[in-house]
Amino acid sequence: MEIKQLSKNGFRLCNVFDKDFLVELVNLTDTFIPDKIQFPGDSPELLTPKPGAVREVLHLPMGEIKKRILSHFDFSLKTPAIEIWRDYPGYRNLIHFDAENVKNVIIVYLDSYGDGVMGTKYYEDNNEYFVEYQKNDGLMLYNSSKILHHMIGEVENVAYRKALYINWNDE
Repeated sequence: MEIKQLSKNGFRLCNVFDKDFLVELVNLTDTFIPDKIQFPGDSPELLTPKPGAVREVLHLPMGEIKKRILSHFDFSLKTPAIEIWRDYPGYRNLIHFDAENVKNVIIVYLDSYGDGVMGTKYYEDNNEYFVEYQKNDGLMLYNSSKILHHMIGEVENVAYRKALYINWNDE
């Protein structure tokens, strides 16, 4: 994995997983049964959200796949939560701070179809940073409960946006 520091709290991740494990994660994304569905109710820009514009979520329990994901990152002394996301066309994630119990996040994009506006933008020290939606790349953002961030556009031109999401506290 390559890590490029963009700002004090933000990093671009490139080539996060090896090819075989990435295929396994994409297959999981394509086949899981969601345990949570998020609706785009906080989207004032979308006067009428598109039908089906939802995020389907799978919370990964501790098991072999979660252990393999964690082996790519240093989470000693921390307990990360890991989710797989399927974001359907019309879904958007507006500018926000994460909840106080979410201090740090990693988002890894599992495919690169669609449009670059499905990446993530964040704002730090009066600068803006953008991490494009590219397969096997992503964003690591420390202090995400204090840094504004969002999906730059909305999901479009794909069946769904595929992403791996990790959050953790420093405690």
